[in-house]
Amino acid sequence: MDPTASAPDPGIPPHDGLPRSRTLRRRLALGSAALVTIVAGLSVHTQATGAPGDIAGDALYAVLVYLVVAVIAPRVHPVRVGLVALVLCAAVELFQLTGVPLSIASTFPPAALLLGSTFSPVDLLAYAAGIAVVTALDATARRALRARPVGPRTPER
Repeated sequence: MDPTASAPDPGIPPHDGLPRSRTLRRRLALGSAALVTIVAGLSVHTQATGAPGDIAGDALYAVLVYLVVAVIAPRVHPVRVGLVALVLCAAVELFQLTGVPLSIASTFPPAALLLGSTFSPVDLLAYAAGIAVVTALDATARRALRARPVGPRTPER
């Protein structure tokens, strides 16, 4: 064994043993969920008004970021996916402090859907809430999926 190699983190495993045969199905399910989330997010963006609409839209944005990260890395443990998604959302929100996203959005308005325009600390809370919910749902679904046997089904007798 290479003594310079770093030991695995004893905390959260890098992935939780999802069989490769289920990876494609997982990606398809996550991609489908992402499409539903996009439709829901755009509906909230165009229909909801005020703070509740903003918070719901921000939470759905964070859910979408989580789903995209999970599609890219379907075998990574949901908690790690959630942490990466939260860091990405926070980075985008903090980037708004520079004024660059506002400038881009003034030139190309659809960019505001991805980059936002102005910093709001409430957005960070909405991101955390959305990611917490989707992480819990994903972890529950993964446990249920792991509990099912791999391979062809045989009739019970």
